[in-house]
Order: sequence, then structure tokens, then C-alpha cells
Amino acid sequence: MATYAYAWHIYFNFSGYTNLVTGIALLLGFVVPRNFNAPYLAINLADFWRRWHISLSTFIRDYVYIPLGEIVRALFDKM
Repeated sequence: MATYAYAWHIYFNFSGYTNLVTGIALLLGFVVPRNFNAPYLAINLADFWRRWHISLSTFIRDYVYIPLGEIVRALFDKM
């Protein structure tokens, strides 16, 4: 029971901070993308990761995964 309560605590904690930042951003005229999409309704781990912390996943994909993939591809093209 405590495990489930802790999982919900983490979700509501992150969600609350995200909502606070989203509200401040809207007051300042910025549009912030959604950060969660019902992660605990996911059917597997990959779906959970896509739904949990969407902005972090997008950042990692755009600024880490894709650039590293291009570097590795360029190295193999030279061989």
C-alpha cells in the first residue's frame, strides 16, 4: 500500500510543480507543452516513459539522442 501511495505522491508532486510553472508561464505570455499524459494508465514500460515527463523525454531525444546518432553514423560512413 505504501508503494502505491508513494508513486501517487511522486506523480502529484511533479504534476503540481509543473502546473505551477505552466501557470506562471501563461501569465508571462509563454505556452508550455504538457508534461504528463496519465502515466499510470500505461500498459507497458515504453508507454509509461512516453507519458511520464514528456518535456524531459523530448529534450533528451532532440539534444542528446539525435546528435549522438548523427555522430556515430558519420563515423561509420568514413569507414
